[in-house]
Amino acid sequence: MSEQKLRFLVVTAHPHDFTHAAATCGIHTARGDSVTVVSVGHGVYTHNERSHGELMKPPAQRDRSILDETAEDYSAVKSQELREACRVFGISDVRILGVPEPFRLSKSPETVERLRDIILEVRPHVMIAQ
Repeated sequence: MSEQKLRFLVVTAHPHDFTHAAATCGIHTARGDSVTVVSVGHGVYTHNERSHGELMKPPAQRDRSILDETAEDYSAVKSQELREACRVFGISDVRILGVPEPFRLSKSPETVERLRDIILEVRPHVMIAQ
């Protein structure tokens, strides 16, 4: 009799927050369990280390290409970083909802239905959320 494979669903606020569950996910993908990662936000207004680093420099030393980066460009960078980090841990099912930040249920009530649909699709045995 073979051991049952588990389905995990990880829901984070921002792409960067996957790091809080990455090792657990890696252990389970190595065991053959499936993991789906969902980032509710796109991370544009949080965890922007590049912009922060530039703003900490004296004005004459700042890289304008980083400071002038559009939200869409930075969102694409954060999405790619999340996908690459998940790939390291054996995860290919990565979903970024791109809900506007800061998240307010009153401004994005459809988010509840979107998450519900993902839960019903994945049918996780284990759910990890912030």
